[in-house]
Amino acid sequence: MNPKTRREFLKDVAVCSAALPLLCSGTPNFALNGAVDNTRERVDLGDTPWRFAKLDAFPWAKEPGFRDDAWTEAGVPHCFNESDTYQNISQNQAYRGPASYRKHFRIDPKHKGKKVLLEFQSVDVGAAVYVNGTFKPGNSEVKQYQEVTHVGCFLPFALDITNDVHFDSDNVIAVRVSNADQSFFTWPGFGAFLGLGMGFGGIVGHVYLHIVDPVHIPLNVYSPLNQWGTNLGTVAVDGNTAKLKFQVNVDNDSDDAKDVTLITRVFDADGKAQLTLRASHSIPSKSTFLFGHSDEIQNPHLWFPANSPHGTPYLYRVVNSIETEGQTVDSVAEYLGIRTITWDDDY
Repeated sequence: MNPKTRREFLKDVAVCSAALPLLCSGTPNFALNGAVDNTRERVDLGDTPWRFAKLDAFPWAKEPGFRDDAWTEAGVPHCFNESDTYQNISQNQAYRGPASYRKHFRIDPKHKGKKVLLEFQSVDVGAAVYVNGTFKPGNSEVKQYQEVTHVGCFLPFALDITNDVHFDSDNVIAVRVSNADQSFFTWPGFGAFLGLGMGFGGIVGHVYLHIVDPVHIPLNVYSPLNQWGTNLGTVAVDGNTAKLKFQVNVDNDSDDAKDVTLITRVFDADGKAQLTLRASHSIPSKSTFLFGHSDEIQNPHLWFPANSPHGTPYLYRVVNSIETEGQTVDSVAEYLGIRTITWDDDY
């Protein structure tokens, strides 16, 4: 390989590495973890104001009847010390301490019988979440000394709140938050520098309600549900053929066993179908089954970083749909880039 080509390759690798967090993070803004064919609903709880107080109002604030009408209205995502970072002060002067959030919302009674999942994309740094007064525990193995749902802003977390919400009256989410190391959670001990993100504080990412059928593909948010939904990948690219592998979990949370058919469709950037795979299995009640299948695409359009001389950030669209009892009950769409990176003795 001549030096110019080698430099171009290494530049591509550097840019691709920088892009990987976007590709792997599972954020709905990029990964298209949204509804297809109106089979599921995603509600952005930041579309209407939350109530916010820059103090620790817990345990009283967890109670549904707590009066928060004197609190400040805040849009979510929200960073309660963002203005500190623009005042030319040191990181030790930026506010570190507790804060309290409350959100009132209603769910249309037509959704009764569905699953209701609550997703926080980022809370800085530690959070304890209560839904209608019920504490929602996390799954960390780190010992905590008070009620803690999640610690660490770099990963999202999701909660099953189906049995905690009302379909005929007001609901309240209460969130206890702190970005201080002397607080209600065990301090993680890393990433504390303000410029690295964990010095900020608040519900700094989107918060979504996901309303899905009892037979559904789980969210790609492992904590604290201990589940994941889809794994889409390229096994190999050989000449004009790309071998793709798909793994999809299907959760049957209904009271009966279900005969489930999973249909995986791959579309190119022009919307033309390139691949369709089907697999069926009977899933017992309150169980999860992992579907796995693979196939090949001919003459694949490879993904390259932006401004690469070799190609563009070309993305396929993968739609996984679930059919049971002759009806499509859930569909999830995601983007997939087909990409290979290789090293040899020339590098």
